Amino acid sequence: NWRCYKGNFRFFPYDRQNCTLTISSWTNSKSALDYHADPEVNLASYISNEEWDVKSFKIFRHEYKYACCAEPWTILQASLVIQRKPLYYVVNLIIPTSIITLVSITGFFTPASSNDDRTEKINLGITTLLAMSILMLMVSDQMPTTSEFVPLIGRHLFYLL
Repeated sequence: NWRCYKGNFRFFPYDRQNCTLTISSWTNSKSALDYHADPEVNLASYISNEEWDVKSFKIFRHEYKYACCAEPWTILQASLVIQRKPLYYVVNLIIPTSIITLVSITGFFTPASSNDDRTEKINLGITTLLAMSILMLMVSDQMPTTSEFVPLIGRHLFYLL
């Protein structure tokens, strides 16, 4: 049974997840099946992932005594802590939206041309608004969905608007 309990995406894309893997028997107690494992997992043959870094991977052994049975039951729980690599999101979402916001602010404060023709400013404003809308669509596709809080990247984009 492998679970990442209710992922904490509050600081997405700088989030860290804690996942657990539980290994036990439903039919055999400790006398018939006794699990043992080293507490530290050897990550020498680990192949790195492009999106996640493994921060820690530990295994804990527990013995539980249930009311139904005379003998204890052995349970192994593996704890995996992973952290997202934010470079993709920074390069493809955060930096472009920041640049578009700077262009928009610059266009807002630049004076109109000499003959009071404001078409350049209007075109720049519409173009930056369209670009920001497209980037917001990209961000909404990449962000994990939750209604409990706004992730960090969502707050960043809200402040840029």
